[in-house]
Amino acid sequence: MSVRRAVARPAGAGDLLGEAVRYEESLLLSDAQKSALRMHDAFLASPSGFPPDARARVLEHFSPKQIIELVFKFLWWSTNRATVALGDDAPHDPDRLTSFHYDEHGEYVVEAGVR
Repeated sequence: MSVRRAVARPAGAGDLLGEAVRYEESLLLSDAQKSALRMHDAFLASPSGFPPDARARVLEHFSPKQIIELVFKFLWWSTNRATVALGDDAPHDPDRLTSFHYDEHGEYVVEAGVR
């Protein structure tokens, strides 16, 4: 099952999801952001099919160390793909957000739903 959390957006910050979905046409995203999103698309669809020109553009904006960090972030945020593919990603409570935290031992603790 999945958990949905309420996360406050900083004051004045816009929602860039629409920009990220249509990143190639975006006028708000930087070339570096677009390069990272191209790399993410390749990571998801065809890692070995990342074209040399796209790789060169990524290297214009990010160091090898930063690229590795981005790939680890891609891996982290892709850990739910199996549950989504299997249809096992329903919320704990579809009518409420579910709060969670990690205890002093690093264990994942799900709390009661909050409104």
